[in-house]
Amino acid sequence: MATQEADVQAYQQGVKLFREGRLLEALAMFRFAASTGVDRAMEHFALASAMVKVGDLQGAEVEYRRFLELSQGLEPQEAAARVALEQIRATKAETKAAPDQEAQALDAQRLAQERASESARRKEELDRYRLTFDEALAYYRVGGFDSCIQRLNTIIAGWGPTAELLSLLGLAQLGAREYDLALATLTEAYERSEFKATAATNLARAEYERGCARAAELLEEAVQETPPQGAWYNLGVVYEAQGNFGAAQRCYQSAVDTDPEDIQAKANLEHVARRML
Repeated sequence: MATQEADVQAYQQGVKLFREGRLLEALAMFRFAASTGVDRAMEHFALASAMVKVGDLQGAEVEYRRFLELSQGLEPQEAAARVALEQIRATKAETKAAPDQEAQALDAQRLAQERASESARRKEELDRYRLTFDEALAYYRVGGFDSCIQRLNTIIAGWGPTAELLSLLGLAQLGAREYDLALATLTEAYERSEFKATAATNLARAEYERGCARAAELLEEAVQETPPQGAWYNLGVVYEAQGNFGAAQRCYQSAVDTDPEDIQAKANLEHVARRML
């Protein structure tokens, strides 16, 4: 009986302290009362309420559940305990979600930084390749075909093949008299290119150097669109080499019509006309 009186006294003292806002002292009293003697439902309810106030949600959840096990007919407190348990569950869910949201935000920030870093790296790499391409083009224009080929192969190895790179590489290979390589390279450039007329003209040069009749077919394709510079003239050269002087005359005439200042086309047109007499 003395023990029961002690826990009752502790409970009553705890209620007084709780109302005065002395939460930690009240919590100690309620804890003593709930753990001493016969289980009393209200002692667990009071302990749970104090635990909520000090932020011990896990302990409060345990004590509210114990209260509901012991409670018989304490309807207002039972309703309050159930509401408190729902609030505890919601708070715990929010607390668990917060680190997840923070982790997602950090992941998004990290991903954005990685993308920005990769973009900067690719831009720096592209600038370096553009400079190398300009060097390759300069070497091509002065007949330094080997140096041009070396630089273009470096770009393609790092950046990947494009129609533009392959076209210049194939033309440089033609200049270096690597006809088989040039044919393969310009064929790939033609397959990749969106500008078929120019690509067909370049490929026709490789076909012509190997003596293939497909040069005329490719150049005929080129002149059906907006003919690149020299396409009509080159087609005339191919037909003249094949002995088809009528077709050659037609092509040279088209070259002169396109560019009246094309002296070579005019000369070839006169030469073919004389051969047809």
